[in-house]
Amino acid sequence: HLTSFAGGFVILPESINWNYVFANADFMKNKTIYLTVICVSVIYIILIIYARFKDKKDLEKLGVTPLPDNHRSDQYFYQIIVFTGQRQNAGTNSNVHFIIYGDNDETHIRTLADSQRKILQRGGINSFIMAVPESLGLLNCIRVWHDNTGKGSSSSWFLKYIIIRDLQSMEKFYFISQRWFAVEKDDAK
Repeated sequence: HLTSFAGGFVILPESINWNYVFANADFMKNKTIYLTVICVSVIYIILIIYARFKDKKDLEKLGVTPLPDNHRSDQYFYQIIVFTGQRQNAGTNSNVHFIIYGDNDETHIRTLADSQRKILQRGGINSFIMAVPESLGLLNCIRVWHDNTGKGSSSSWFLKYIIIRDLQSMEKFYFISQRWFAVEKDDAK
């Protein structure tokens, strides 16, 4: 028997007797309801204040930083985006240096630094502008190291990867690391 059957029902809304509601809305009869509403409201306000504080902290991290060792006469620009890992103690306060090797040329020793904000923190994404005299050509590799000057757990660093974008040709070059730069972790290199 292949006949379909369907059914349904509609629940009509019950009208609210507002006179009864307001007549019985005193605090002594409804302590639990009022205290619940007050507690939820206070928690909500505290969470709004905390979220606003965190939003302001996130805004401080935004932006692109020119490298401090850029020269005014350099006319060719690259954007360097550095991704620090999420692992515990992945960020660093050590001085990080690098050299980029391309088909046409290579950079001298450059430093990732920002005098205005903390960089290379756990889970952070930092963007830098590097100026060079002329195009490096197709980028082959990047050599990255740090001087281990951070205090305690801030001396080591977990680098996820680096993206370098040629701002003239808009070509992107990906350099995946996924490793620790630390004396006490990984292979101690």
